[in-house]
Amino acid sequence: MKQLLVLSKENLELSSSEVIELLNLKKVKLINNFLIFSKNFEEEEFNLAYTRKILELLFECKKEELEEKLSKFDFSKYYINNFSLRVPQNNKRDKELGGIIYKNLENPNVKLKNSESQFEIYFYKEKAFVCLLKKELNNKFEERKSHRRPSPHPSSLHPKLARCMINMLGRNAKIIVDPFCGSGGLLIEGGLINKKMIGVDLDPIMIKRSYENLKHFKINFFELEQRDSTDIQRMDYFVTDLPYGLNTKTIELDLLYENFFKNLQFKKAVVGFPDFVNYKKILRKQNIKIKKEFNYYLHKNLNKKIVILSLF
Repeated sequence: MKQLLVLSKENLELSSSEVIELLNLKKVKLINNFLIFSKNFEEEEFNLAYTRKILELLFECKKEELEEKLSKFDFSKYYINNFSLRVPQNNKRDKELGGIIYKNLENPNVKLKNSESQFEIYFYKEKAFVCLLKKELNNKFEERKSHRRPSPHPSSLHPKLARCMINMLGRNAKIIVDPFCGSGGLLIEGGLINKKMIGVDLDPIMIKRSYENLKHFKINFFELEQRDSTDIQRMDYFVTDLPYGLNTKTIELDLLYENFFKNLQFKKAVVGFPDFVNYKKILRKQNIKIKKEFNYYLHKNLNKKIVILSLF
């Protein structure tokens, strides 16, 4: 069974990698913002941050062959009670192409809104992709931005990026540590998708903020600990946005990061670094492998590097 995911165009490299890492995909095809792969549909995919729609790819063909292929394809295998057709890139063709599917079915019932069988057709260059909609994702990230929490903090990641970073740890990451949890942005996004989140921070005020924010979103499966994260020796899976105070000297940050990663044992990590720090040098010293890295624009004074890590 082939899946076609319509990805957000905000950052296609990040969007596609989120899916690849979560589902441990070995072979994918990225065509514009369509990610195509062969894998059985998993409800887990509903948690994706940078995916807009999840569809089953019924067939693909050349544009000029589309009408003929539609008239011959067995839509009855996918038809349940009623159907609709959407052509998101050119809705003027909804009625025309939907009529071909209508004639193809026995005793069809059209339901334009909330149909049980919603077919969609996408185009890219000379190709047409005929799909069955599985899920349109709306994970309400804007509602969870820092300023809308009971205990906000300006350094907190955008919830969409936080969810993406957690997903990139993969399916096996059931218990996840954030060793610099701050006000709990990553903990919230992990908690909402049923991960056990463990937050660590040296600052008791941040621990209090995390607790208040987690409780606000009715998340109960978590642990919080006030301690120095540079003392942690092992975390199987961790995700964090490293502290980077813009008024802090780079040499002080280098020392903090070096102490944190020194002799650290883990299976997989996703870490946000400020772009002004030589993180590659720090990681190389500790024999830590960079699997993938992404640039994430914050504002004119700061970009982040989102890095997937493992030990050699």
